[in-house]
Amino acid sequence: MTILPVLSLQGSISGLSLLRLADSYNVIAGTVKMADGEVNTVQTLQYIGGDDLAACVFQLSTSLAELNTDNIEFALLSAIYLYSGNDKD
Repeated sequence: MTILPVLSLQGSISGLSLLRLADSYNVIAGTVKMADGEVNTVQTLQYIGGDDLAACVFQLSTSLAELNTDNIEFALLSAIYLYSGNDKD
């Protein structure tokens, strides 16, 4: 009998969505391209009711842009987030 390891995916969908939005951030224009192709500014996101989300997206996006992260680094960061989760213990 083979026992397969069980992986615990502890990252949240909202956290991964935040990373994906940060990946689509345009530093020069200060905008985020959504999955449907719509381009939004921080003011637009705040207007539709995402005050905290908008602040998080643009803060994270700006920080990662300053580090010149590429697609591979975003993918690794997403994997780390997904498998590590939030240890509150």
